[in-house]
Amino acid sequence: MDWKMVCLATVAVGTVLSTGEAGCDKGMRRGGLSPVASAVLADPCSELEHGLSVGSMLLIIFFSVLAAYFVIGVAVRKFIGGAVGYEAIPNYAFWSDLPLLMKDGALFAFSGCRPEVVYERI
Repeated sequence: MDWKMVCLATVAVGTVLSTGEAGCDKGMRRGGLSPVASAVLADPCSELEHGLSVGSMLLIIFFSVLAAYFVIGVAVRKFIGGAVGYEAIPNYAFWSDLPLLMKDGALFAFSGCRPEVVYERI
């Protein structure tokens, strides 16, 4: 059974719906509420009307700062320090070790946060 979603602008916030029609239909078809599962709507159209979420803004800021770090760092090391090749990358040793550090961290987390015990026999 296919339920269509219709924007119910006249329905008050907190209204209990059990008809299977809720949400916003802005040219898209979505699955709706089943007649058995009643829902209390907070605001059926609020998800589509807002701009970027906080997480999206944080990701944009993070990657913008990361890009600026690399661009400015390479420019400073190349033009002021005279570095060429890999030397121009700021903190190259850290960035080259980062994948291995991430692997070690993932293995540590998946092992139940127990350190690997390695003893050498004398």
